[in-house]
Amino acid sequence: MKVLCGGAGALGSMLTETFVRSGVKQLDIVDSDILEMGNLTRHSLTATDIGKYKATRMEKKLTESFIHYRGKGFNMTVEEVIKKQDFNMNEYDVIIETTGNDKVLDLIASKKLNLIVISTSLGLYAKRMYINIQHGSNVALTKFKESISEWIEKDREEFSHIEYPRDGLGCWHPLFPARIDHLSLLASSSVSIIESDILQSKESLTIIERGELGTVSILKRKEFTNEN
Repeated sequence: MKVLCGGAGALGSMLTETFVRSGVKQLDIVDSDILEMGNLTRHSLTATDIGKYKATRMEKKLTESFIHYRGKGFNMTVEEVIKKQDFNMNEYDVIIETTGNDKVLDLIASKKLNLIVISTSLGLYAKRMYINIQHGSNVALTKFKESISEWIEKDREEFSHIEYPRDGLGCWHPLFPARIDHLSLLASSSVSIIESDILQSKESLTIIERGELGTVSILKRKEFTNEN
């Protein structure tokens, strides 16, 4: 399969590296951001990549990590790529969206693409992860938002002592509470879920939660049919 990953942040870097090291040969990466010093606490890139575009530096790292890799990095936003006239999204079999940006999801959903669309996003403190897998022609963003709304509300309740939007330390900072082991636990679990559902042609919503002593559990699992 040919895969397009939207976003090369901490989560995107973990997912792309895991997929490629597991044997995915064709995986392109889209991200317009440049790597900063603070990113290194959770990102798979290194200090030699600071000040350079994440997408093309991830391309270089993956090329050096897996000899069969033939992907490319695009230093632009997902919106810019989708709107490019010479960029055919239907050349891909799978899109994995890791930005957590509703505008990006809305744009992808509006295209009714003939491929598998996967959205992966994290809750506060990387306690939970939301994985939505649907065929591009069926993506209904409203239903997805409704399905995870109760868990987002739980985030607000559990971390009610923190004011959001958060001023000051961003997710790039080493003091931000979502550590690399938190992200890697959820990311590796999501890869197993994504792989299984793709191989079995399943459309699903899965919510996983990080527990005690490095455990991950499934809070909710819903498999979609044509009727729901």
